[in-house]
Amino acid sequence: MMIIYKYRRIAILVLLFVAITSILSRRIPQAKELNFIERLILDAAYPFQRAIIYISTGIRSIWLGYFYLINARRENIKLEQLVRELESEISELREAELENQRLRELLDFKDRLVWRTVPARVIGEDASGWFRIILIDKGKSSGIQRRMPVVAAGGLVGHVLESSALVSKVLLITDRNSALDSRIQRTRARGILEGNSSGGCVLKYLLQTDNVMPGDHVISSGMGGIYPDGLPLGFVSSIRKSKSGLYQVAEVTPHVDFSKLQEVLVILDHPYMEELETNSTNE
Repeated sequence: MMIIYKYRRIAILVLLFVAITSILSRRIPQAKELNFIERLILDAAYPFQRAIIYISTGIRSIWLGYFYLINARRENIKLEQLVRELESEISELREAELENQRLRELLDFKDRLVWRTVPARVIGEDASGWFRIILIDKGKSSGIQRRMPVVAAGGLVGHVLESSALVSKVLLITDRNSALDSRIQRTRARGILEGNSSGGCVLKYLLQTDNVMPGDHVISSGMGGIYPDGLPLGFVSSIRKSKSGLYQVAEVTPHVDFSKLQEVLVILDHPYMEELETNSTNE
């Protein structure tokens, strides 16, 4: 009795549902109108019946929605994986396209050179930060020696500082220890190109009478025994007087973007190569 009292509401609902089911199942075949008692029972049970239908429909919707969400989640995971794979492929294709473009530019520059060259890739740089030096993946086994010039598609990069069998160190023209005899291409005025602390170059010892203007192109002069004549170096960005007031100093922006340098050419022979080989042997 305690159990029936405790669940009396549920028992009443069950009895009403059974009564309604009994009435409907009995009245449908006879197709007669309901009497007063039957109508009263149906009217009283309508809210409960509606609630039961609403609840069952809601449970069904939640259940179906749960499976839908699971399937949707699985599809999203597959799509996300596909997107990542496609993005990776696009990135690889973009890198290949950019590399091909760089190599075409380097090949075009190589075709304009009259000297034998060896292509190499940049594989590292000086970790100390004191020197502007890069490492390339070619060395003595490829015929590379000290002091050989290194160029890129934009122009001169520097020269080989030292090399092992497979790797070489290259001192960049932007290093302060680099000193390169150069000239203004337009007027043939000569000066010494050195690196500066900002990653650019300065052209020193230009005479006060030299005609130098911003935008003038600077090239190697061929003097000094390392670099051939006419290699592009950069362009004049500004001009000022030296501290002594005896010379002009030109700030030079290199043609080569050293922060993006990846491929280079090492010049194996040029008019001064015999002198280089003799000096190397004596050392």
